[in-house]
Amino acid sequence: MPNFISTVTESWTGDTGTIDSTKTLTIGSITDVTKRVVNITTAVVTLAQFAADVGTSANAHDVNLVKYLRITNLDGSNNLLLGVIGAATCHNLIIKPGETHILGNTDDTYLAEADTDPSHASHADIATIEGKSSSGTIAVEIVIAATAS
Repeated sequence: MPNFISTVTESWTGDTGTIDSTKTLTIGSITDVTKRVVNITTAVVTLAQFAADVGTSANAHDVNLVKYLRITNLDGSNNLLLGVIGAATCHNLIIKPGETHILGNTDDTYLAEADTDPSHASHADIATIEGKSSSGTIAVEIVIAATAS
């Protein structure tokens, strides 16, 4: 089975020295990779859906099989307002121009809480990823890698 490889490289040079870092994540047995660019406006749109039974949800990825998810704001000046939704909770992020948000598994890895003391208990599936532009139309790139079982 083919491997999926994601590499993140960081580099900085300043008065106090240089920092160079490259981290590579290799995920084995990936059989399905979806990559698309979506143009979105200030109206909320669904960027990705996940379900345990993909036959009951059109265009859903199997929540049990997704191993990697990347969302990148390709716009040069407007923010991506991103919503990650679980079974009963959600959280919102601002992804600035050129920034990327990466998630791993979508199965039993999500919990949003309304306090500052994480319980790290009762994690649920990620159900939906939604987004909208802070202004105008922006391009958003989505990459999802999944195994066969």
